[in-house]
Formats: sequence, C-alpha cells, structure tokens
Amino acid sequence: MINFTKVEGRDCGDIKLFALSTCIWCKKTKAYLNEHNIAYSYVNVDMLSGAEEEECLKEQRKYDKGGTYPVIAIGESECIVGYDRDELDRLSRGME
Repeated sequence: MINFTKVEGRDCGDIKLFALSTCIWCKKTKAYLNEHNIAYSYVNVDMLSGAEEEECLKEQRKYDKGGTYPVIAIGESECIVGYDRDELDRLSRGME
C-alpha cells in the first residue's frame, strides 16, 4: 500500500500528486496547491524503496508512462503531467 501524505483544503476531487523530493517543479506544484487551498495527497517517490516503490511507480504509470514529474492524478481517468499552470488554474476553478 502506498502511504500518501494528506494535505487538507478545498475539495477539487480525488487528487494524488506523485513527486520527487528534490524536483523544483514538484515543489512549485505543491506550493500552488497549498496557496490555492486545494486538498490533495502526495508521495515523494524518491523516498520509497523496495515493494512500496515498485507499487507506486506502477500506479504512476497508469497516468504517465514516461516517468515525468510531477504527475497529478485526478480521480481515475484525468491527470496533469508536469508543472502546467493553465491546467492547475483549471483545477483550482473546479475543473470547469
């Protein structure tokens, strides 16, 4: 089981952030979500090891096969790959 860290905020859907602890774009994405008070869960993939890391990478590849960071999974079918300010703005507005 992947241990996501939950950040409280405004509900904009089931948002899961796959990030790297050293990635500037991942940090910018977290900052954006926090500044806009959006609830999300995140995992720093580079801090995992063994079976937990394998499970996490398998889950992440459902959304992005290229291994890009950050990956924001929204529910089961939508995602934002990379730091995309326009898509984050759309998410912040409630996925209009």
